[in-house]
Amino acid sequence: MNGSKATKLLQIGFLAGIALFLLCSLGKAMLFPKDINTYENRKANQTPPLTLSNFLSSQFQDGLEAALSDQVPGAEALKHRYNTLESTLSFYALGGLYDAYPNRYFRYNKALVFQSDYLLYEPRPLTEDSQAAFDRKLASITSVASSHPELDFHVFYIEKDTDMNFETGADCGNYSYIAEHSDPDLYSLSYYPITDFSEFSQSFYQTDHHWNHIGSYKAYLQLCEELGLSDPVEKGEEFQVASHLEGSKLSLANHSSAFSEPMYAYRFSFPTMEISVNGEIVSDYGRQNQSFGATATYGQYYGSDMGEILFSTGDAEKENLLVIGESYDNAVLKLLSTHFNKTCNIDLRYYEHYMGQPFDFDTYVRTHEIHRVLFIGNIDFFVMDEFNVGG
Repeated sequence: MNGSKATKLLQIGFLAGIALFLLCSLGKAMLFPKDINTYENRKANQTPPLTLSNFLSSQFQDGLEAALSDQVPGAEALKHRYNTLESTLSFYALGGLYDAYPNRYFRYNKALVFQSDYLLYEPRPLTEDSQAAFDRKLASITSVASSHPELDFHVFYIEKDTDMNFETGADCGNYSYIAEHSDPDLYSLSYYPITDFSEFSQSFYQTDHHWNHIGSYKAYLQLCEELGLSDPVEKGEEFQVASHLEGSKLSLANHSSAFSEPMYAYRFSFPTMEISVNGEIVSDYGRQNQSFGATATYGQYYGSDMGEILFSTGDAEKENLLVIGESYDNAVLKLLSTHFNKTCNIDLRYYEHYMGQPFDFDTYVRTHEIHRVLFIGNIDFFVMDEFNVGG
């Protein structure tokens, strides 16, 4: 075989390999897609239905391109390597400016940098749109609370970096609006306050949007007071879960290695519980009290967002609690569940997907013999209609 033929065969083989890879990737994206893009901590893009209208409008082609970017094997690893290199070089070019003006916001990719090493969301001052969303949320809670006077309802708002401008010290006014338009005759309202950056930095991660172990335990104690729960679980020793937290905000900074922090937690003594996730019995929810070593995420340690999580202590003399919230409650669920016979947690973003049917509040509280209801979340929970129950 002469050289030209060998070269041609190699070229054909190379092209055939690429074609096979793309064909397999297309088949995986259409037939066996993954649900979560773990690198960017979001739902993975799915292939849209192939219909004539979708094809003619290019929605199918655009959707397929987005799906392949998530579903192709190795795509997340390639994104990680590229983004880390690009964003790290960018950070070191601007790091001196951040250090010179620590009390200023600086735009960094899709995040704000503050105090040199904190990644923040932008402040979200009260607007007509957010007021309308708050009104819908409160109407939703009012609907179920007024229909169930036999239940004890509580609402807990979590302030974070979106609720205050740390440059000016101005409060965005979101919780104040909610408090002014709430009905104390139907439910009890309380909140986790952030009054300045010093308080925020003690309670929240630098690279993740959730509260840290200090903030979540403080919130648990607040919830115990709000719910009238005695004998809160005492925190044990502080220990390092991982040397590097894979925080959700790192995706906003294109996962720059310039932003890094360890993850810590308190050890707790939890009673024996039966736990089920999306209808299946599991050995535990999250991996609390365990060390991960190199890296960990908030969801790996405290537990991921699911449609339904049930905790049962088997103590029939205690009441049953329904918690409707989002990822912030993951860090306090096991602590709260120690005070109840059964604790049911619902994330309305995922309930129908995992449980195979829409969430019906009336049926659910009757089936699980609920006594108390807690709505808990940050501003996103209060403005997203996905989290609303009732008419």
